[in-house]
Amino acid sequence: MNAEPRADLLPDGMRMLVVRQPWALMIALGFKTTENRSWTTRHRGPLAIAAGLAWDTAGEHDPRVRAAWRRFAADLARKQQGNADPGPYGVAGQLTQSNLWFDRGAIVSVVDLDDCHRWDCTDHGQGCGDGVACCSPWGDAHANHWTVSNARRLPEPVPVTGRQGLTLLTPTARAQVDEQLARTAEALPAGGK
Repeated sequence: MNAEPRADLLPDGMRMLVVRQPWALMIALGFKTTENRSWTTRHRGPLAIAAGLAWDTAGEHDPRVRAAWRRFAADLARKQQGNADPGPYGVAGQLTQSNLWFDRGAIVSVVDLDDCHRWDCTDHGQGCGDGVACCSPWGDAHANHWTVSNARRLPEPVPVTGRQGLTLLTPTARAQVDEQLARTAEALPAGGK
């Protein structure tokens, strides 16, 4: 198991994790609530999700991603076109790397990192318990599960240079993210998301 790079050396501040598309959008939309990693972290709290420059072809063909994309497309079509049947993908378009919904090289959302555990419960007796159904449907076997919640998609992705591991946001990127989160929170009805 790899340790988190420089975990104890990072000062306080929002961390950023780079995730390849289409996984990053699935997190931003609130569908994917478990990120699978080969390493673990002690960090908990706000976590900026940056879409990497690379496209994961396996993700494009993953049935969980395809099902979430169909749900997103149907919801979007209902909002934009009433209840008319938009076809299998409607206004969202096909699930491909050329689709404009898939920003790259930018922070696309902020989530809350709630927990991090091994799929097989070997870390301090915590974890999912049964392995196969662990953190279903997004948790994969033989991975560390980073469980996230409260996905807040940014209206305007914030361009960043990504790195492996957890990194701190630059002051400029942090200010842009905070401004968008504040603006989005003001637009929500009381008690709403």
